[in-house]
Order: sequence, then C-alpha cells, then structure tokens
Amino acid sequence: MRNAVSNVLIFTATANMKDTGNMADHKHGEMNIEVQEKTFEGFVRIVAWSCVAIVAFLIFVALVNA
Repeated sequence: MRNAVSNVLIFTATANMKDTGNMADHKHGEMNIEVQEKTFEGFVRIVAWSCVAIVAFLIFVALVNA
C-alpha cells in the first residue's frame, strides 16, 4: 500500500517526464558544453598543482628529517 509521500513522488516524476519531451528529439553534439569544459579544465589544473605541492612537501619533510 502506497503512502502519501510515494504518491507525490510518483506524480512529480510523471509530470517531469511529460514536460521534458521526447528523448528521440535529442541530437548528439548540439549542447553547449563550454561551461563544463572550463570547469573540467580548472579541476585538472587544481589536481595537477595539488600533486606538485604534495610532492614538494614530501621532499621537504624527507630532507628535514634526514
């Protein structure tokens, strides 16, 4: 037996599916991904600099404790 919350969730999901249109209308490669590309570029840059900082810190710790 369903409770009120599950009925609301099912209704919301059904309403959202009706509002989005047909998936067959999607055309590959038409979406503007400039923001996603910039975000990924920033993420890669931060990871690379973090790796450099970690290696430098480990070398410093190794030299200080030697």
